[in-house]
Amino acid sequence: ERLVQTPDMYVSTYNTKFCKLARRAPYLVSTEEARVQRFVDGLVGRLYTAVAPQMKILSYTNVVDLARKINNKGRDERATSDLRKKAKTGASFSGDFSENRRARNQGQQP
Repeated sequence: ERLVQTPDMYVSTYNTKFCKLARRAPYLVSTEEARVQRFVDGLVGRLYTAVAPQMKILSYTNVVDLARKINNKGRDERATSDLRKKAKTGASFSGDFSENRRARNQGQQP
């Protein structure tokens, strides 16, 4: 059985689970290279794509840090994008509704 990060799992959570499993099966991660390889292989697609090219030159700690930074940056960008969408949608709806209502009310008043 292989540990795989799920899309909603933080890198720190994945790392904690990975380390627990590594203690139970040290023969699978007996070298730094094997540990890095197994960790990177279990990363979710977009993180794997970003981290895999670096795994030959980085230590396990540096690979975890890199994955964590990329993951946090992606979450921050999505949160900012979501806020922009909500603000844009909310302002547009609110403005259109009140403008239409005002126009109708003005037409009805003598």
